[in-house]
Amino acid sequence: MSGQITNFTHQAAVRRRWAQKKRRNGLCSQCNHPAIPGKSRCSSCRELLGWNNRKRRSGITKTEFEHLWEIQGGLCALCREPVGHNAHADHDHKTKRIRGLLCSGCNLGLGHFRDNPFVLRLAATYIERYREDQRCDSI
Repeated sequence: MSGQITNFTHQAAVRRRWAQKKRRNGLCSQCNHPAIPGKSRCSSCRELLGWNNRKRRSGITKTEFEHLWEIQGGLCALCREPVGHNAHADHDHKTKRIRGLLCSGCNLGLGHFRDNPFVLRLAATYIERYREDQRCDSI
């Protein structure tokens, strides 16, 4: 078993040295095209890696993302504010089904409320009760 670990460690070290050598030469560590200055990959490989990571994390492909982007007009599905292409793919945690694209704030908000509609309704009621235009004498 320790031979496998040593071999794996050695292989990782060799890969790191190879990537460092390519980086010094200004080449992408994946495809040998010119890398982005100060980075180890070219722009094409960085974009592909980003989409692969998004697919792994949230289950959405580039095509599906772009389709939702067009449908939503580049706006967050909740607050309707413009979101960049780094929008979060919101999904149902039980079914894993993609619901839409959200801005960072709305995505975090849903997460903090644990996607619980009952708690979200209570929060909305709470906010409405203490609006600025209403005076609150109970505090």
